Amino acid sequence: MTRLLISISFGLLLLSSCYYDVEQELYGTSSITNCDSIKGVYLLEVKPLIENQCLSCHNNNFTQGGINLEGYENTKKVTLNGKLLQSIKHETGISPMPQGAPKLSSCDILKVSLWKNQGAPNN
Repeated sequence: MTRLLISISFGLLLLSSCYYDVEQELYGTSSITNCDSIKGVYLLEVKPLIENQCLSCHNNNFTQGGINLEGYENTKKVTLNGKLLQSIKHETGISPMPQGAPKLSSCDILKVSLWKNQGAPNN
């Protein structure tokens, strides 16, 4: 009986240490590999992201933290000085954005990063 209990306990120990990692559960709903079609285009990718995630707090009438992201020129300025990417990447020393919400997906961050690396063109 003792041998049976030891065997069962050992078997359970082995089974409990093996599990299947689901990438989406570990790293969020999207990863860089799912971002194949992203080009860093302002009008199609960055502007809608800013409108959906940022403008409620960072617009012409309400510039939380002194940041205005309404319109191309304002968004370009904050992107090229690095503050937008730092905040959406949740880097140390800057307020993580969106405030009080989960970090943006890797694809959304990639959109802004690619656009910035291209010089933030109005395309």
